[in-house]
Amino acid sequence: MINLVELMLEDGLLKKEDIAKLVRMRPPKKASLENIINEKILDESKVEKFLAKKIRQGALTLAEAETIEGIDMHPIFRTVASALNIPYLDMDEVEIDMHLFSKVPYQQLTRHNVLPIEETDLNILVAFQDPLDMAAQDAIQRLFPRKPISVALASPKKISTHLQRLEITQSIKGLIDEIRKDLREGEMRRMTRSLLQS
Repeated sequence: MINLVELMLEDGLLKKEDIAKLVRMRPPKKASLENIINEKILDESKVEKFLAKKIRQGALTLAEAETIEGIDMHPIFRTVASALNIPYLDMDEVEIDMHLFSKVPYQQLTRHNVLPIEETDLNILVAFQDPLDMAAQDAIQRLFPRKPISVALASPKKISTHLQRLEITQSIKGLIDEIRKDLREGEMRRMTRSLLQS
């Protein structure tokens, strides 16, 4: 897990005196992000700007940032997406095109933690956990050779959660299809037997 306090100390956003102030309190407080914000050593907007800057600089990945407790990551992700001039997708509010999802090998999606969202006449919108990962973009573009992909940023945790749900849905559909096929074959065998016996 990323130590945000150390990052802020290295960057000069926090000073050692700020941490000492927390430790000297009665009762002593841990130098956590929550305590730093609650004790008004830093306000939440400064922390958000700092995190967005570190993500843009590549010093912090979205997945690492998402492990930081005590701060809402949505505004930070929106800031990063805006700086990269790409859309931010809140995966809880997005409807995924299941037909598009079924065209792509699941292993490729999980390897790069990406999720195809929708297909338009012009492109295919794909949510990436790391929109700066050019190797992932190239790999996903190869899966859709007829249309360019359009990169969007989304929460790494939420992409993973959606991928797991979609895999379960696809597995259930596959099982249902197999059961239907078995039932049809069984019915055909019964009909054949009954015709032969007549």
